[in-house]
Amino acid sequence: FSKALPQGALSSVPGGDSMGFGGMSPAPPPNTDDGINITLEGLDTSLKSPKWQLRKASYLFLHSRLSKINSSGDHPMNRLKGEVVYEKFDQTIPNALKDKNAVALDAALTLSILYADSCQGACSDGATNQIMKSLLKGTAFSSSRSGTLSSTEELVLKLIEVAPEGSSSIPDIFDLIQEHGLKSRKPKVVLFSAKLILKCVHEFGTGVLPIPKLSANSETLIAHSNAQAREAGIKLLAEMCQALGSKAPLQSIVDKLKTSQQSQLDSLLDAQPSANVPSRRLRCKMGEPVSTQSPEEALAALKKSQEENEAKMHAARPRVNLFKVLPQTCYKEKMKLDKWSEKVAALDALITSGGEQPYKLCLPSGSVNYTPLIRELRQLLSHTHFAVCSKALAAFGMLSEGVGEQLCSNFRPLLPTLVALFKDKKVCKAVAGCLDKMFSNVFSFENLLDSDSIPASLDEKKQKNALVRKNALEFLARCVKTSGTYGTRGELTGQYAEDLSKLACEKLKDSDASTRKAATDVLLALLSYKDASVVTATKKITSSLETSNPRAYKSLKLASTGGDKKVARPQSAPANNSSKTSKKEPSSKARTKNLSKSSIKSANLPKPPRSVATEESANEKDLPSLEDAIENLSALSIAKWGDCIDDEGILAGIQSSNWKARKSALTQLKSFYESNGERSFDITPSLFVLVRDCTRSFKESNFNVARALLELFTAIFGIHSQLIKAPGSYLYIPATKLAVEKVGDRKLSETSSSCLHSICVVKDPQRVLAVAIKTINGVKSPLVHEALLDWFKLFCIDFGASSLSTSVQESLTWVLKECESNNMKVRKAALDVMGTLNSQLGPIIGAFVKSKDIQSSSIEKALSDNPHDTSALSMERKMKCLTLSASSNSSHQGSSQANMSSILSIPTTDLVASLKSDCISRINTIEGKNAWKLRKEGMEEVKTCLSRCGGLISTEGKAFLSLKQLFLALRARLNDSQSNLKPISATLIGLLLNHVDGDSQAKLGKIVFPALVNAAMNDMKKIMKDAAVSSLLMGTERPQQNGGGANPPATECLVLCLESELSDAALKSSGLPDVLAFLTTRLESHTSVEQTENSRTMSVNRQLARVVVLSLLSSKAGTRSAAEKLLSICVKNGLVSSEALDKEIGKLLPAQERTVRSFIPKISTHERTVVETPKQSSRSRQSIRPNSSSRQPSRRESTRTKKVAAAILSRETSTSETYTEPSMPQNPLHPNTSKSTKLQRLSLLGRNDNWPDYPEDPSSDASLQALRKSWSLLISSSTIHVLFPKGGFRSHEDSIKGCEIISQSIEYSRNSNDISFLEQLDFIFKWIACALSSRDHTSGLRSLLTMLQLLLGRLHELSYVVNDAEATILLFSLIEKAGVAKSQFKDQFDDILSFVRSKELYQFQRYGSSICMKIVEKSKSNSARSLAAGECSSCVSEIGVGAIGKKGVIILARALTAEKLVEIRTSYLDLFYIVVQKYGDLDKLLSIIGDSNLTDKTKQMIVDRCSKRPSTAPAGIQSMHHDEPKQTRLRTPSNKHESRTSSASPRVGNEAPQQLFSSSAAATGKLKSRLQRFREENQATGGSIPPSPSLSSSTTHGIHQALPPTQNNSDLYMNALNNIRGMIAEADTTLANNVWIVKGSKAIRMLSWALKKDASNSSLDATQLEMLRQQIASNLDGCVETLTSSLKFCFEHGEENTATLPYPLIKETVDALTYFFRNLDYVSSLSQDTLEYALRETVHALLDDRLGAANGVKVDTIGGTVVRAINKLAMREATAPSRETSLSALILLQQSTISSIGVSQPAKVSRVF
Repeated sequence: FSKALPQGALSSVPGGDSMGFGGMSPAPPPNTDDGINITLEGLDTSLKSPKWQLRKASYLFLHSRLSKINSSGDHPMNRLKGEVVYEKFDQTIPNALKDKNAVALDAALTLSILYADSCQGACSDGATNQIMKSLLKGTAFSSSRSGTLSSTEELVLKLIEVAPEGSSSIPDIFDLIQEHGLKSRKPKVVLFSAKLILKCVHEFGTGVLPIPKLSANSETLIAHSNAQAREAGIKLLAEMCQALGSKAPLQSIVDKLKTSQQSQLDSLLDAQPSANVPSRRLRCKMGEPVSTQSPEEALAALKKSQEENEAKMHAARPRVNLFKVLPQTCYKEKMKLDKWSEKVAALDALITSGGEQPYKLCLPSGSVNYTPLIRELRQLLSHTHFAVCSKALAAFGMLSEGVGEQLCSNFRPLLPTLVALFKDKKVCKAVAGCLDKMFSNVFSFENLLDSDSIPASLDEKKQKNALVRKNALEFLARCVKTSGTYGTRGELTGQYAEDLSKLACEKLKDSDASTRKAATDVLLALLSYKDASVVTATKKITSSLETSNPRAYKSLKLASTGGDKKVARPQSAPANNSSKTSKKEPSSKARTKNLSKSSIKSANLPKPPRSVATEESANEKDLPSLEDAIENLSALSIAKWGDCIDDEGILAGIQSSNWKARKSALTQLKSFYESNGERSFDITPSLFVLVRDCTRSFKESNFNVARALLELFTAIFGIHSQLIKAPGSYLYIPATKLAVEKVGDRKLSETSSSCLHSICVVKDPQRVLAVAIKTINGVKSPLVHEALLDWFKLFCIDFGASSLSTSVQESLTWVLKECESNNMKVRKAALDVMGTLNSQLGPIIGAFVKSKDIQSSSIEKALSDNPHDTSALSMERKMKCLTLSASSNSSHQGSSQANMSSILSIPTTDLVASLKSDCISRINTIEGKNAWKLRKEGMEEVKTCLSRCGGLISTEGKAFLSLKQLFLALRARLNDSQSNLKPISATLIGLLLNHVDGDSQAKLGKIVFPALVNAAMNDMKKIMKDAAVSSLLMGTERPQQNGGGANPPATECLVLCLESELSDAALKSSGLPDVLAFLTTRLESHTSVEQTENSRTMSVNRQLARVVVLSLLSSKAGTRSAAEKLLSICVKNGLVSSEALDKEIGKLLPAQERTVRSFIPKISTHERTVVETPKQSSRSRQSIRPNSSSRQPSRRESTRTKKVAAAILSRETSTSETYTEPSMPQNPLHPNTSKSTKLQRLSLLGRNDNWPDYPEDPSSDASLQALRKSWSLLISSSTIHVLFPKGGFRSHEDSIKGCEIISQSIEYSRNSNDISFLEQLDFIFKWIACALSSRDHTSGLRSLLTMLQLLLGRLHELSYVVNDAEATILLFSLIEKAGVAKSQFKDQFDDILSFVRSKELYQFQRYGSSICMKIVEKSKSNSARSLAAGECSSCVSEIGVGAIGKKGVIILARALTAEKLVEIRTSYLDLFYIVVQKYGDLDKLLSIIGDSNLTDKTKQMIVDRCSKRPSTAPAGIQSMHHDEPKQTRLRTPSNKHESRTSSASPRVGNEAPQQLFSSSAAATGKLKSRLQRFREENQATGGSIPPSPSLSSSTTHGIHQALPPTQNNSDLYMNALNNIRGMIAEADTTLANNVWIVKGSKAIRMLSWALKKDASNSSLDATQLEMLRQQIASNLDGCVETLTSSLKFCFEHGEENTATLPYPLIKETVDALTYFFRNLDYVSSLSQDTLEYALRETVHALLDDRLGAANGVKVDTIGGTVVRAINKLAMREATAPSRETSLSALILLQQSTISSIGVSQPAKVSRVF
């Protein structure tokens, strides 16, 4: 750690006292800058000077001035105000610490230390934060200068020292170090921060530092990737443990440590068990007596701090409104289901909705009513399944904790019901947890002691079940113990204590012993209560027991005077005066006295077990004495307990010297424990003491008694396994010793083995085996050794060797020792164990044996006879340890071969160090005749040393560098002049690579793989090619010690090297097929090794794709064949993405691309579809073509329909289902019955069919399964299999075959005049809705929309009118999906919705009011709401306000008020405009809406909007709907996006369907005639808009004024420029109704018409436009500058930069400039200055924050459209001029714009680049 920083970097500054202030600041460095004179008047300029010499001199000047003021003695320490020194002194210090110059920074640090020591400003929290941020974000922490680091350290220590009492400066300092120091990406900063924290702890001690912050720092350091940082974290953790006196308070951090880290922590604590004495004090503590904080005080302070933090967090946390969160879950749906598991899932959702614990829910109010929920949960208490009941009880507990006493009236009647549930053992725990949360939160003692409450449940006459009575009393005992610790209603008064005492005294007469014991516990809890009045009241009542129940009175009296002793409890301490703690409640003092030995939790950590003697003695202290044990057992009413020995009395028999009596007593105790062990589990210590003391510590010579002892232990551990509790060391250690000692006895061998197995089930096997090994080392009998080895072999089979975790190495050492035994049977048993271990753990066993220098043929034979089984570790074993934690269990029982190194460390060897010093130089020797012999000798030496390496080659530190030199030498030998040395070198390289770890294999492979690949492809000799391929094979395979198999990093490295070596000559080489074949084999195994959940694509898939593509172009047939196989494997296993292949193919020449494309379709399903679609289009034409009698589409539409339908029918889905489709009937949807049930189904919609109500998504599995179940009653099972794939609708792709089925049925209906599918129309609509709600897939969605168009067309042919239920099923999902659809599908969705709007398919009024307005009201999708508003606009335009009704108008007003997005609000205002136009009276409409539904702001928006033309709708809405109703025809989609045009007129009369489809030419002609008519009417009226009847005259007058008069041809251009310039100079707002804004907008629009030569949409004729273009050409610079100034005006106008941008004006300006820069003639004549100005202002506009481009604005919104348009304009401005002009403008742009914002705003810069 010390090497990471310069020596002395963190040394303290001398001159400080040991317990006083820290060292004063060092003297400032001398000012060596001659000629620099700093004055106070010019100090501001000097501090900001770019010259570091001036800044340094300024800091020294301030230091000198501050020192002089201090020397005067007029100001006490930290009482000097900074203004006395310098007016801006307090602000100067943080800025000075940001200095980038190292010398100036040293001077700033020296000044800052003196400032912190003297000035008052340094004591403030804000100043401390600013100084620390400057240090951390500057260069102080990352400096490599020792002086800078020393000054930085002293400054931080000084800031801590001067922190005032009660300040938050110290916690803030550690927070900032944690956030910016320990989490920094710079290793220097992390290491310096770590050592700085340790320095703070050493200097000040943990008493004044925030321990929670320190623990967070320690946890961050321990998890760091840097080893030195982790070491610092361990040291910091040790300091805190020393201060707290124990590891227990920090156990959560200790549990996360690795075994080696725990050992390091223990060694630090053993070396120094107590904390260091602080050498520095806080200045605010000066004058107080010096005292060190005790561990108890530190622990108390830590707990208090944690409790305060939890209380603050709970108070700051907002309450959860359960009834807003619950509808978003599956609670409602699953609660209706009958299956218990569904109800459990619903209750889980309810509990999860409550938020984090402790729960905090909204209090009951008008909108929050818990009564229905409580009523529903109460009904579940009588459910037949215990899991449902338990979850309901947990929900009750959540409500109790989250709401509190306000639910008392609801829960009070439930109390008897809840207590009665104690009779069911399965729910006892849940009932107890529920009641515990109700007490003190909801119930008080008054509620519990009501006569009809718990006392009634304790009446033995009324409640016959003893379990209920016992648990009710135990609940009361817990209430007494926890009274006052939580909640607000748990107060225990003297009166309540009196009532409880009376109740408990009555229950001491209960017939059930457990009930009496529970009553005793209640009295003991009352007698030990902290309040004296409660104890007095209890004693007053219990005094009557002296005569009525003397035995109970005696027990209570002893308990009340014996402290923690509880005589009535079997686990109580012995009756002596020594202070002992109970087993369940260990004292914190006892834990703190012995830090490393008495921590209970640390015993379960995965570290080497403690010594047996230490662990056993630690638990012996907790055992009762023999007298207490006998008394405790006597209270259990054990049969024949006190009988005489002749009557087989247990106590007399076990104390007898007769072995038969002892055996009989042990057998009876075993029988009692087996039948009552769960209830009497607490008497285990007493039973152990009795048996131990009466059997001479289990030293029984009689085998019958020994067998009885072993059977008793087996029974005890059996109860532990049932309760899943680990036994204490006092119990399992003696039992293990006894079993090991008796395992060699043939009569006791089976019993001993069974006992050892039962111990391992409940105790960590590695601890049990440690005891067994220690015991067996003291036994000489070979029979015992042989028997224990036999048991160990059986253990490895039953539990698995991996369950031993880190003890495998210790066990293996013992077994190897037994292999050298003189006894033949012992050796054989040990060899059998070695074979078993090898079969489970693999080659790592052989490596371990070889590392011990054990040369034994018998061991090698045992290992070879038992080869490694790769499935052994993942195999489910017959037995396992139940008490291990979940993480330990998973690591022990299910670890993989890759993690075997954590179980048994693989030995490593520094290979190069074992070689002779001149070995590498000999390998490199090339001079002399015998040089080749020296090279060969060197390689042979390497090979010999490698053969002696049992494990892996070391690759750490210098060993890796030496190994790299060896590989470089061997690589040179691959091209040796002696051909016989080349195969030797290649083979040796492969062996070396196969003996290093995986990461090093890839690193070293980069050195040799290119040469090996080259040799394998191009070498002339086959032996060298084979050796090179073999070397590549070994070099990409993991070592056998690590489990073998492919090494993915090395394989990817090989691909990179192969790609780099693929030259034209290599493609023609004869060895390339072998390399490709080897790579194919390797990649097959690569996928089995490295598979991820989402994708298996390799990180080098681009390079692999290049290898495949280039190999396919080889002139060698063998190479092409091998490349095809490689391609097949890559595509099959997903190793290469299709994008990578397409990208590489796109780089080829056209002829080469055609050649490769001949291979790719054979593999790629996507490419095959593209190729085969044209071939199948002709075959599918007849099946998808509509009936000619019903519709005559245009030729273009027919072609598109056929192509898409052909693609649908010919597509091969990629599902992996094993179901084989049978052939489909002619009508796949042919019903099985003629009975109609459609109306009945629709009447139950949303109630009993699991179909969700809007806005819930219909894509759930429950909805889909319910649909499948219902539909399967009508159609064949083969059709159902196709419609509903096994995995459900994961994406639209899964619905393609279903679309084919429905399309086939529609065609059948059209051809056969069959309408049977109408009976299933609701099912079809549901199926479409579910499919639409799935994940997007281009082909799948196109298939869905095409099928839906065919379906709607057929319904129109049949004049079918969709009813409300059917429309509800389909249209909600359709509009939701249309709102978020991609641009390529907008046309299709537009056509479908246009068709739906026709009167003949669904009523306009119902469509607008029931469908679209409901989407406006409830949809969460912005696009869907906007689209629904547009649909309503079309409906209102067609039939008037009745399309949405009064309710719809009110909903629209509310939606407009609540809407925040400008685009959506604009669409709502457009709808309001149309409503007002149709209704005719705005004032009356507003009165109908009412003031309650409309704010003043919204009302003003409506009034303003109704005074303008409806032209401000978002682009997406305008393109979807036009003023004129759209032609109601269905267009078949195409793969290319086509432009849309409005139809000429709506449908009239009952025309034939074929008449509805007009040609595009006719539609275009009608459109032009309409536009011409509009222009003529506009010119006739002077360009004004007729006012609305409801608008005032003033508003109309304003609009007339806003429009400029018609201009003369000669003045058009100048008037346009003047209007734009006037807008820029005179407009005081950017609102659209401003006069100058109207003039400027019209002028910009006129210029835009002229630039794009658009006479069709212009109000000018062709002559005027031509003249305007000529005038623009004569003044190009003026036109561009004016338009650019207009763009700048749009973004900079106004004082509020956050105001809404004038998007229409921006869009028109950008369009005009874009069309200008499209004309290359204009651009070539543009001046350099004008171009630079235009480019600069365009970029500034693009970077404006209000556009929101950095926040991910969608391109289909107004903001997104504008961003895209400006971006295109900037690109055209940068590329259209000449290269020299463009480069000059871009360089200037970078200097003026990018460099000024690049550092602080990288997101903006990314928009430019």
